[in-house]
Amino acid sequence: VAKAEGEVVLDGLLAVYDGTEKSPSYATVPSGLSASLTFNGSAALPVTAGTYTVVGTLNAPNHAGAVTDLFVVARATDTITFGQTNHFYNGAPKVVTAVSGSGAPVALTYDGAVVAPAEVGVYAVTGVVDAANWAATGTAELVISAQVDAAPVFDPVGVQTAMVGMVIAGRSTTTARSAIDSI
Repeated sequence: VAKAEGEVVLDGLLAVYDGTEKSPSYATVPSGLSASLTFNGSAALPVTAGTYTVVGTLNAPNHAGAVTDLFVVARATDTITFGQTNHFYNGAPKVVTAVSGSGAPVALTYDGAVVAPAEVGVYAVTGVVDAANWAATGTAELVISAQVDAAPVFDPVGVQTAMVGMVIAGRSTTTARSAIDSI
């Protein structure tokens, strides 16, 4: 006796990586039949991001049927946090640090170049996470400012010493001693 035709109908063929096993759902026609799924030929449920050939096969004593489709586990969206982006010019390249929320590496470019700039200016910094299970792009602005010299500090002791020296050079010792004592 030949088995009757049956169907496996797959649903939810797109999932997003989160570190747990993923699987599409399925229904059978007629309803209530048992079915099994394989992913790239394995019964193990996928965990990592990727595209898997999923085969759903009826496991029913009186019905036969199978379906093949693609099941996609998409990479999760990551976050990027940039470190210090404001620096003063000193001739050395100014590298921006960046970390991803997942811990995946972040590749940086500065106005499209991989070499960090050293000159005064404003540079667009782009960070990219391109990992097996994670993806992200983030931007920041690196500002390298000209070093501003500190304003001279008023030194009253130095002024007094210079004044005393002038007094001593131009007056008698008694007059100079009086000038020193009055300061």
